[in-house]
Amino acid sequence: MAFLTAAAQGASVANSIAATNYAASSARAIGQTQAGAERYSAAVNANQVLISSENSARAAETNAANEQFNATVADQLAQNAVQEAGANATDYRKQLFARLASARNVQGASGLVLEGSPLMVDQNTFSKIEFGAQRLVYAGTVKANTLRNESSLLRQQSALDTQTAKLARVAGKQSVTNILGAGDLAATAAQQSGEAKAGAAIYSGTANTLNSFANLGSTLFKSATLSTGVSGASGRASWF
Repeated sequence: MAFLTAAAQGASVANSIAATNYAASSARAIGQTQAGAERYSAAVNANQVLISSENSARAAETNAANEQFNATVADQLAQNAVQEAGANATDYRKQLFARLASARNVQGASGLVLEGSPLMVDQNTFSKIEFGAQRLVYAGTVKANTLRNESSLLRQQSALDTQTAKLARVAGKQSVTNILGAGDLAATAAQQSGEAKAGAAIYSGTANTLNSFANLGSTLFKSATLSTGVSGASGRASWF
C-alpha cells in the first residue's frame, strides 16, 4: 500500500511539473500572440493613414497644378485684352476719321459751309473720337486687371495647395510613427504580461511541486520507518 501511495505522489509531482511548464508556456504564447496582433493592427492602421495622407497630398497637388495652369491662361487673356483693346481703339479712330474725311469731301463738293470756326469744329470732333477710343482702351484695361487679379488669386491658392500637400505628407508620416510606436508599446506590454503570468504560473507550480515532493518524502520516510526490519548484519528494509 505504501508503495502505491508513493507512486501516486510521484506521479503527482510529475503532473505538477508538467502542468507548471504548460501554464508558463501557454502564458508566454498568449503574450506573444497578443503582441503580434498589436503590431499587425498598428501596421494596418499605419498603412491606411499613409495611403489617406498620400491621396490628400496628391489631390492638393493636382489642384495646385490646375490653378497654376488657369493662372497662366488668365495672364495670357489679360495680355490679349490689352492688345485687343488697343487694336479696337485704332480701328475706331480709323473708321471715324474716314467718315469725317468722307463728310468733308461731300461738304466741299456741295459748297455748304458749316457755322463756327473750322478749327473748333475739328477739335471738338477729334476730342469725341479720342474719347471713344480711350473708352475702348479703358474697357480692355479693366478686363485685363480683372484677369490679372484672378491670376494672382489662383497662384496664391496654388501655393496654399502645394503647402497643404507637404503638410499632409508630414502629418501622415508623423501619424504613422505614432501609430507604430503605440503598437510597439502595446506589444511590449502584452509580452510583459505573458512573461508575468508565466512567472506566476512557475511560482505557483513550484510551490505545488515542492508540496508534492514534501508529501512524497514524508510518505517514503514513514514507510521506511514502519517497515524496516533487521536481517542479520545487513539491516535491509522491507517494503512488503
